Amino acid sequence: MKSIPLFISFFLMLKGCSSIQNQSLIKGKLVYRSCATIAVQILDSSYFHLGQPEWEAGKGTGKTYSHVFAVANNCAFPEGIAIDQEFSFVVLKDDPSNKECMVCEIYDYPPQVKRFIKVGE
Repeated sequence: MKSIPLFISFFLMLKGCSSIQNQSLIKGKLVYRSCATIAVQILDSSYFHLGQPEWEAGKGTGKTYSHVFAVANNCAFPEGIAIDQEFSFVVLKDDPSNKECMVCEIYDYPPQVKRFIKVGE
């Protein structure tokens, strides 16, 4: 009897994973990273609407990027991705693991648009 709820849970977990795999991967580039903010520039013109049109990386730096958003689930973003490195991702509705995520509270003028993402393989 106990195996039925376990089987249903396993099936639902697999269904959730397959829905991520079925989404189109979006090309992006890491343009800014601090202890508080991760900013991604969208490279696929079909998805420019997911970011804000223009963003300056810190007041007075002169570094301006277009089609940028802040990663809302910083703790799920891979450490191995370097500034200016391109990668693929999908946009998530939410990330429950983000509730356990601790980031510093420095305010470094992040992009106003925030997105939960999962970096693709």
